[in-house]
Amino acid sequence: MTEISNNTLKINDLSKKKYLLGLIGYPLTHSLSPQLFEAKFAQENIQNIDYKLFEIKTLDELLPLLHTMPQICGLNVTTPYKTAILPYLDSISQTATATNSVNTLLIERKSDKIALHGYNTDVFGFEKSFCENIQQSHNQAIILGNGGVAGSVAFVLKKMSIPYIIVSRKKTDKTLIYSELTDEMIRHHNIIINCTPLGTFPDINHCPSINYNAIEKHHLLFDLIYNPPLSLFLKKGLQKGAKVFNGSQMLEYQAQKSWEMWKNNSSKV
Repeated sequence: MTEISNNTLKINDLSKKKYLLGLIGYPLTHSLSPQLFEAKFAQENIQNIDYKLFEIKTLDELLPLLHTMPQICGLNVTTPYKTAILPYLDSISQTATATNSVNTLLIERKSDKIALHGYNTDVFGFEKSFCENIQQSHNQAIILGNGGVAGSVAFVLKKMSIPYIIVSRKKTDKTLIYSELTDEMIRHHNIIINCTPLGTFPDINHCPSINYNAIEKHHLLFDLIYNPPLSLFLKKGLQKGAKVFNGSQMLEYQAQKSWEMWKNNSSKV
């Protein structure tokens, strides 16, 4: 697998050929991506592209899907495949390499061969959304979860020189487990970012297992979940007077970046 900074797929004429974009993951009952892209297509008066959800239980279903539906030219990738998809790729962007996470695919077709090119637009989406919501006093972070999107979040925090700790269910040399997260750590780190799927629709009565009584008014809670708009994680933060926001802006920004890549074949990510 080679690193790349430019994609190799060219959409030559959006006015003639029928194209299909979509999202792969499992499950996808929470996703609002089709509505988002449908609004984008309507805004730009594009009538020959659709965006669909492709719920696949394993990544082994991906290539058969692409062979069955040759009109697919690009896909977004979500939980649980952002890191797991890496071995399936023919090339990967520098940002995706650095984060160990891919959320955007370009599909190149030559005769009967299919090449998959992986990119990360989550970094762009998170950074833009995050910078619009933090204050100067927000200066140390806790990342909850250690999946694909957590790598993108850590990448941005490192770029912004914001120290962080990662808390996960599994202990590693770079992460804590939840039982090791003390009240003092929570009080000392005034940014808490939920990168887990806990609380996503329809399982809205779940949230990360931390002591919410240690959260104070100076905290900022950012949940990458956008459905529901106010997760249980954010509700508990609001009860303590913290500033909260969800992942809807990040979703829009990363989707816009993906769309620019698919349409223009010129973005570097």
